[in-house]
Amino acid sequence: MAVFEFGGDLPLLFKAIIQSHKDIVGVTKSSVNDFYSSRFADLTAVMQAVRKPLNDNGLTLVQAPGWDHTAGQPMVTSALIHESGGWLRAEASSPMAKGGVGPQGFGSVISYLRRYSVAAIMQVPQFDDDAELAQAKFRQGQAAPGVGAENSASPASQTNVTTDSTL
Repeated sequence: MAVFEFGGDLPLLFKAIIQSHKDIVGVTKSSVNDFYSSRFADLTAVMQAVRKPLNDNGLTLVQAPGWDHTAGQPMVTSALIHESGGWLRAEASSPMAKGGVGPQGFGSVISYLRRYSVAAIMQVPQFDDDAELAQAKFRQGQAAPGVGAENSASPASQTNVTTDSTL
C-alpha cells in the first residue's frame, strides 16, 4: 500500500520543496552490490545529497519503520516537514526477500525503502542498477534471486493512494 498526503501551509511547503529540488545535484554511486555486480547510491549518500538543501529551505525529513498490517510486510513512513507547519507524508511497503526473516531481513527492507523514499520525494538523480536487473529478470518470466512468485502481482494491484489533511 502506498500513501501520499499533504497538510498545513501548502504554498510555503511547496515553495520550499521546489527550491530544495533545484539545489539537489545528485548522488554518487558509492556502494557495490556484489550479487548484481553493480554500483548504487546507499542511504548515507542519498541523505548527504538532500540534507543541506532541506535545511537551507526550512525543511526536515523524518522516517520511521513500521509494519503494513494489510499487506503483512515492512513499511516506512516518511514525513517532510516545513518550518511553517506544512507537511508531506508518504508510506511505502515491500515484502522481504524469500528467506529474509527476523531483524536482519526487516532491517534490509527498511533501509531499501528509506533510500528509495527519500530519492523519490526529493527527486535525487541516481541510476538504479540493482532494481533494474531484478525487474529485467522478472519481465522475462524468471524470478530474480530472493524474489518468490508471491511477489509477482502487478504493482497496480498492490498500491492504494489516499489523501488526508491530518498527519
